[in-house]
Amino acid sequence: MYIRKRGNKYYYTVEVRDEAGNRKKIERAGSISKTETNKMWRQAQAEADRVGSFDTASNISIEDFYSLWIHEVLEVDGSYKTNTIKLYKSLIRSHILPRFGSYKLKRVTPRLLQNFLNEKKSSLSRSSLNCLVAVLKRSFMYAVDFGRFLSVSPALNVHVPRVYKDTPAPVKTFSREQMKKVFDKFNEEHKFYPAICTAYYVGLRIGECCALTWDDINMKKNEITVRRTAVYDSGWTIQDLPKSNSSVRTAPFGQNFRRILLSIHDRQEHLKKEYGAFYSAGNYVCSLPNGEMITPDDLRYFNTWCKKNFGFGSFHTLRHTYATNMLEAGADLELVSKQLGHNSIVTTAKYYSHVLDKRKRLVADLMDKAL
Repeated sequence: MYIRKRGNKYYYTVEVRDEAGNRKKIERAGSISKTETNKMWRQAQAEADRVGSFDTASNISIEDFYSLWIHEVLEVDGSYKTNTIKLYKSLIRSHILPRFGSYKLKRVTPRLLQNFLNEKKSSLSRSSLNCLVAVLKRSFMYAVDFGRFLSVSPALNVHVPRVYKDTPAPVKTFSREQMKKVFDKFNEEHKFYPAICTAYYVGLRIGECCALTWDDINMKKNEITVRRTAVYDSGWTIQDLPKSNSSVRTAPFGQNFRRILLSIHDRQEHLKKEYGAFYSAGNYVCSLPNGEMITPDDLRYFNTWCKKNFGFGSFHTLRHTYATNMLEAGADLELVSKQLGHNSIVTTAKYYSHVLDKRKRLVADLMDKAL
């Protein structure tokens, strides 16, 4: 019997034959009762045995369809990155299923989907809306491509509704005095020190800091090559490529950070001798005393400490501080955007518009002096 429990609900699997006559298994949602789920399985399997298939547009629900799409498409190795899978599952679970879960697939229309998206614009950011539209378009296209469910996708022409509250509030940054307190607390002997320095001096994301190895650092050119990030998938693992092509980048650093790196390396060499065979061979720049990779979970205390001492702040604030310092020092917006690994200069301008406004005011003042 193909029945399993996931969370507080039972699921059953039916064996069917595809168009080529090959046997395949399809999982469907049952109920919270194992007995009831067993009854549903027997009925579905009997129908499949009688007509050769049961997954037709006439009887499959949205909940069952998305269970199938997740299993056959979303979770297929290499198709989507780990964080994308988590995000898409979250959108399906939190938004799509509560609204359409009980609907029959064939009853979903373009108008229903567009009204659904229009309602969501007041509670979701534009980025989340874009992802929600992507889930709808890709999943419903799967229903069409495989020819078992629909002839036309109801999501084909749906669009992201315009969101007027799309300009974020100015980002908060740490002042010089606050950064002095940070380094007084998390000094060079603290396990957070390498990660904090990397985010503050080079602007790396928290996952990129955790995944950074000494092989990624070119001390001759004073450059860091960012090519991996830490992601959570039943435990922290390393993902070879960050979230977008622009995230894979080379980031130069100055002499201050170079001296810090040399100090970190010397300390790690000392710890290798101290731990001996128990020292991890991961070669991480931002590591625990035993050489193992420090994780975003480990660094959560930094967020707690910042809120307690400054009333705001997180590890990501270090990255905002780096970008703001660069722009206020006169760095080109496009250069800063590439350094941060943003996929568009528009993203950088949106988050740091307050800094750009200051620079515009400065240009106007300079013009007054020149005339």
